[in-house]
Amino acid sequence: VAKEIEVVDSGGHFTLHEPVEVTLKKQSGHMAVFWAYVLPFVLMLLTLLTSSLLFSEWMAGLLSLGVLIPYYLLIHGLKNYFRKTLDISIQRI
Repeated sequence: VAKEIEVVDSGGHFTLHEPVEVTLKKQSGHMAVFWAYVLPFVLMLLTLLTSSLLFSEWMAGLLSLGVLIPYYLLIHGLKNYFRKTLDISIQRI
């Protein structure tokens, strides 16, 4: 299955639409799963439980979903940090 990725190739070793294999270290994969799935779920769940004590059910649900907007905006703002932190390697097929 073909996927599109963005590669910063300062050496000019790859060409556009060239088939490659992308690998990610196991530790980097765990960190990516944590930031993309685990932490937002925990944040949403805690917001739901806390806000359900203070607000009606529908408002608590909206707040728990709404808390994801600033979270993913923060993640987007930190994309350069994640590019440096995640150890991704690319090889020709």
